[in-house]
Amino acid sequence: MKKITVLTLAFIFFVLPAIAFDLGTKNFFDNPPPARLMYPAGETADFSGKNALEFQWSDDCPTETEGYEFKLYNGYGMNESNLLYKENLSSSADSVKIAGDKFEDGQVYTWSIKRIANGGRKSDPAYNSFRVKK
Repeated sequence: MKKITVLTLAFIFFVLPAIAFDLGTKNFFDNPPPARLMYPAGETADFSGKNALEFQWSDDCPTETEGYEFKLYNGYGMNESNLLYKENLSSSADSVKIAGDKFEDGQVYTWSIKRIANGGRKSDPAYNSFRVKK
């Protein structure tokens, strides 16, 4: 009888809290992970001989993705007054091309991509600032 009581108490005080903690860290309402930026993901984007710049990303959870929200900003500030271009893309997209006339040589631009997961939940944006080289 004493063994059963000790085992029951051990279960209540050690196992149940560990299970509850584990379940608490996997909250359904947490933001999904962001997409990974592929290009441009450095300090410069070489535009030599091109009429468009292709932005590329990858997704570690493509089966759980409903789409993406792509944004391009002038400068470093990611606010509406600097927004140059915005597009909602399908879940199968992994890149978007932007015409060269939107870019000026030597200027800084910032692009961001948000992953929209099942149920409409959005990830934090993955973003990168770069300088255009024409």
